[in-house]
Amino acid sequence: MDSNSNAVKFSSEVTEALSLSEEILTHYDTEIVAFDTDLKVQYVSAQLQNKINLSKQEMENDISVLLSLFDERRMRAAAHQVLNGEVASTFEFAFVDSKRDKKIFFEITASPIRKRQNDLLGGLFIFHDLTKIRATESQLHETESRFKNMADSAPVLLWMSGTDGLCNFFNQTWLDFTGRTLNQEWGVGWAECIHVEDFQRAMDTYVLNFNQRKSFEMEYRLLRKDNTYRWILDRGTPRYNQDGTFAGYIGSCIDITDRKKAEEDLKLAKVQAEAANIAKSNFLAIMSHEIRTPLGAIIGFSDLIANGGLGPSEINNYNLSIRRNGTLLSNIINSILDLSKIEMNKFEISKSIVSTEDLLSEVSALMSLSAAEKNIHFFVHAQDNLPNFINTDAVRLKQILINVIGNAIKFTSEGQVTLEVSILPRDGMTALLSFTVTDTGPGIKETERSSIFEAFQQADTSITRKYGGVGIGLTLAKNLAQALGGDITLTSSELNKGSQFKITIEAEPVENPSLKREPYDEENRPNPLNIDGLKILVVDDVKDNQVLISRYLERAGKVEITIANNGLEAIEIASRQKFDCILMDLQMPVLDGYEAQRKLRSQGYTGQIWALTAHALQSEQARTLREGFNEHLSKPIDRKMLIAKLSDLAKRISTERENQNQKKIDSDSAAQL
Repeated sequence: MDSNSNAVKFSSEVTEALSLSEEILTHYDTEIVAFDTDLKVQYVSAQLQNKINLSKQEMENDISVLLSLFDERRMRAAAHQVLNGEVASTFEFAFVDSKRDKKIFFEITASPIRKRQNDLLGGLFIFHDLTKIRATESQLHETESRFKNMADSAPVLLWMSGTDGLCNFFNQTWLDFTGRTLNQEWGVGWAECIHVEDFQRAMDTYVLNFNQRKSFEMEYRLLRKDNTYRWILDRGTPRYNQDGTFAGYIGSCIDITDRKKAEEDLKLAKVQAEAANIAKSNFLAIMSHEIRTPLGAIIGFSDLIANGGLGPSEINNYNLSIRRNGTLLSNIINSILDLSKIEMNKFEISKSIVSTEDLLSEVSALMSLSAAEKNIHFFVHAQDNLPNFINTDAVRLKQILINVIGNAIKFTSEGQVTLEVSILPRDGMTALLSFTVTDTGPGIKETERSSIFEAFQQADTSITRKYGGVGIGLTLAKNLAQALGGDITLTSSELNKGSQFKITIEAEPVENPSLKREPYDEENRPNPLNIDGLKILVVDDVKDNQVLISRYLERAGKVEITIANNGLEAIEIASRQKFDCILMDLQMPVLDGYEAQRKLRSQGYTGQIWALTAHALQSEQARTLREGFNEHLSKPIDRKMLIAKLSDLAKRISTERENQNQKKIDSDSAAQL
């Protein structure tokens, strides 16, 4: 068949049909090119001519002109497939119009043209313009890429879910946090990392709000990649398409662990503050009672004595009561001060070599007396192999034992209190000395055992009313035991049967008793006390202290006493006359003791200046000696210690004078010769 006959087959009816199709297809961004069996172009839609900037006349003779603008190989193959009765494939091609600087994306499909009798007339190239679709897809891809980059760079954990409620997006921050892959988190996989205690609550919150299309906020613990749980604040918000249809949820999460901890710390601090206020109120009430009780006795008996009309026996008994209550008051204050020193890390331990037998005998004698007053028994059982001497702080050890044993006696109404002493050998030079205190008292409830070593706490507030005490005995004893290298524990307790405490301290056994240092004993002094002839300047701003010290001195011997009310007066008086000793208070108005001592030394005063102060810390004692004081004596004034030291001073002065006199005699004799 020649070319003309093929062209004839494309009758006007076919052309009209193609024109009609063009009008319809134009609305769908679809254009057509018709060719006959000789691959001659018979029809080109006007829209396509415009898009590719090529007229029908330029394409009439041969389809090659058209094909050269596209993928010629694929299009020619598709045309032959159609003319051979085969099914041609569909492919895409990007047409570039360099003249108009534009790119058009086409989906190209080849299709046969037949008559009713099924005669093949040629074929069609159907060009579907995908430019708008590809532009939209490109914009969408760019938007998604931009969103993903922004989401991955966000410092918060981001997630998204679809309309089914299943999560379909997690940003890189989330994945870095959990250390899991996107596939692991997909759907509801992310919920595997929620803490088991928070899981149901979190799921219920999510489902309820999702079904109601409401924004929500919830907190839960999420497992981090380091296998620790972190508190997360998760905020979810519904999202919608442009047409208003529901598209799912988007959520953001932040780590609030530090905030939660701060909140818990604040709550704890509030609870502790409230407890401290209660403890403070209880402490003040207890202290008021405990201090006023001995004060009442001291003031009352003092008034009775002052009013006169009493016999010698009554005066003696009242004086003993005043002394006993004064000692009790001093012990209360000392205990509080000791606890304060411990809390401020200013507590000091002073070790010395002590006799184990003497220490236990002293404690036994004192505690037996307290037990007898309550009609109960006190027993001491000591292990046979106890060392005769140990190196420890005897004062603090006695304080520990007296506090714990005294506490047991206080709470025991009938029966007995027992002290068992043993030694637990250790490697090296030290050993643990163990003291077990057992009583037959009321016992301690399980819920109250944790608070018995807390300051100002007692198992029951009614205990204070019934038994008295300020609630620091066990606290102080435990701290002292720890300072001595040991501890105190409640080993057992049974209601209505009693309790058992175990005390341990670190002690170094001493084999050579000759190293033992005997405590100072005034009654066993080799020489009697004598302060006769001393000239003493008492410097104190409190009149009562002036009177008390003066009476101590006057009753001890024939001394010459001068009074100064402050440091400035002391300087003026000492500049006019010399004293054997100046007893200097430290805290005074006008001029304190430290400054007064410095000025006296700067003026060349070489006599004895002793610090007499209520500060009893070893650090304070070291300071006074470092500042230039010759002695440090603490208040309340230990009368025996004061007189003993002054007696030693008097002896030294007397010896120096005798030596000077002897030198003078020797010098005179030598001159006569």
